[in-house]
Amino acid sequence: MKILAIFLAFLVIALPKRIGYPTQISTPKQLYACYKSNEDNINRYLSHEIYLKCELVSMRFTNCTLVDSKFDQTVVSSTSFQGSDMTGSSFTDTSFENCNFENTILNDIKGFFNNFNNVNFQQASLINMQNTKSDFSNVNFQDSDLSESSIIESNLQQNSFSMVNLFGVYFRGSNLSQVTFSSTNLQNTNFDNAILSYVTFIEAYISGSQFYNTEMKFPYFTDSKLQDSQFINSNFYLALFYQSILSNVKFQDTNLQDAQFENCVFINLNINTSNLSRAKFSNADLQGASLQNSIFDEATLIGSNFEGADLSGSKFTNANLQGANFQNANLDNAIFNGANLDGAVFTGAFTDTADFEGANFGNAIF
Repeated sequence: MKILAIFLAFLVIALPKRIGYPTQISTPKQLYACYKSNEDNINRYLSHEIYLKCELVSMRFTNCTLVDSKFDQTVVSSTSFQGSDMTGSSFTDTSFENCNFENTILNDIKGFFNNFNNVNFQQASLINMQNTKSDFSNVNFQDSDLSESSIIESNLQQNSFSMVNLFGVYFRGSNLSQVTFSSTNLQNTNFDNAILSYVTFIEAYISGSQFYNTEMKFPYFTDSKLQDSQFINSNFYLALFYQSILSNVKFQDTNLQDAQFENCVFINLNINTSNLSRAKFSNADLQGASLQNSIFDEATLIGSNFEGADLSGSKFTNANLQGANFQNANLDNAIFNGANLDGAVFTGAFTDTADFEGANFGNAIF
């Protein structure tokens, strides 16, 4: 019996080391109003611990298990959680400053009223994170995974989401002004009621995303894919779309004044009751597009292809449509007052109820 007892004791001590589990086991506890600093915690099991109104300074939680831990009204500064597992943890009214979460697992975490300042989440897993009314200032999310997360009514200004997975993320009511999305997966992302002024999308994949009541002054899209996305009741003043794909995109009740569309793909584009005054289209193929009841006053659409498009009820007052192709297009109740239609082609187009008062037809073909 003594030999068996010794053997079992050996297994308890040695087995965790051999299979990579944390080597130090601690009983879950609640720490209240504590101050801890310069403490090393390596390969420790600290799950279910509660930090309430604590201050953690220059701590090190390396490769620790902190599953389902709670940080409530706590200040955490200059602390590293690198390589740890914090799945299911919660953060409430907690401040993280100069902290490192590189390669940390933060799946299914929940947070409210938190402050993340100068925090590193590089290569971290934050799948299904739920965070509301939090401040993410100067945060590094490079190569991280935030898919299916909800970041609601939070501040994310001036951050970079380079090579980040934001599939299905919900950004409702958040401020993402001056944010850069470079090589970012934004498929099925929701930006309802968000602010994205001066935001940059470079080689971003934005397919199937939704922008409802979104403020996006001066946005820049280059080499990005926006197919199947919806922009409804949003402000895209002075937007620039360069070499981007807008197939099956829907703009409804949206302000696109002074927008520029250069070398873009517009298959099955849908623009309804939107304002595109002074917009500029370069090499635009709008064949079969639905462009109903919208305003294109003073817009530049030289050489654009509207073959088979529905432009009923739209206004092109003083627009430059030189050399445009309107073959088989529906121009029912469309207005072209003062427009430049020199060299335009109207073969097979419905023009009976269109208004061309003061238009310049030049070498137009009917």
